[in-house]
Amino acid sequence: MQNWISELYRHPDFIMMGHQQRTEDMNLGLGWLYYALARIVRTKTVVVIGSYRGFTPMVLGKALSDNLEGGRVIFIDPSFVDDFWKDPEAVRAHFAGFGVNNIKHHLSTTQQFVETNDRGIHLTGVRIV
Repeated sequence: MQNWISELYRHPDFIMMGHQQRTEDMNLGLGWLYYALARIVRTKTVVVIGSYRGFTPMVLGKALSDNLEGGRVIFIDPSFVDDFWKDPEAVRAHFAGFGVNNIKHHLSTTQQFVETNDRGIHLTGVRIV
């Protein structure tokens, strides 16, 4: 895990996030809470709404992967801040570059996501924590 955190903190945007993380001791800050909840609850699906550079979906995706139960992250972000999430291949490469391959990004607002139910995504039974 320390190696993964070290790789994460090589990306300057992850150092400046507001999750109380600290590079000096590889502390994920609130990321530890996100990670622990996903590991303890052992959910199969997590929905993340919005993220500047993907810290929260990345930490949750890592936790689900570490659970070894095939969990997935549904990540909804319309990319209002900038164009970071606009290119689907770049989004996949961004997460894959940190060894996290179970995140599916949806370039939409939450309302658009809910109204467009042609994605084959069923949220029945999803636990909200």
